[in-house]
Amino acid sequence: MIARCEMQMVKETMRPGEGLNSNRLSSAVELSWNDITCRFVRYLGDHFWEKENDITRVNVLIVETFLAHLIKARTRFLDINGMQLGESKAHKADSIELDTANLTKEESLDYNAKKENLDSLGVTTLLAKILSSLSDDISVGGLPDRVLELLIEFLDGGNAQVQKTLFEHLIETDNEGKFLAHIE
Repeated sequence: MIARCEMQMVKETMRPGEGLNSNRLSSAVELSWNDITCRFVRYLGDHFWEKENDITRVNVLIVETFLAHLIKARTRFLDINGMQLGESKAHKADSIELDTANLTKEESLDYNAKKENLDSLGVTTLLAKILSSLSDDISVGGLPDRVLELLIEFLDGGNAQVQKTLFEHLIETDNEGKFLAHIE
């Protein structure tokens, strides 16, 4: 799964005289949601076990970003008259977070496409690895708690690809059952 992330290359061009520590980014930088996701997956994969407060906060924020991405896919934005607005006008709207059972077919397809994209970029596997590794930390709002909440969001409404990835982790990687022990 991570191989797809490795293919997501960020195209950065520096002007002569600009170093890596420059405060000014070139206008030629292209960064997609997949690029950001891949960077998040690499960072979280390298640092999820660290207990330093600043790193833990960043890790939780990364997981919360993925969670917000999925929740937004099942949120409707309404104007003051209750009419549904497009995403471009959402900043001026009230919002209603829907249960997956109440999504239209189009909304459900979009919601599942977002889950499948995150899964294909290695997010599901990483979440399972984190829960399998950090089973001793069960603090509310801590990284395992937020990871579990995101996994529940991934599985909400069913998604065969995500379920398969999670099943593969349980069968092939987590031989000691640490993931399930954490959930108990």
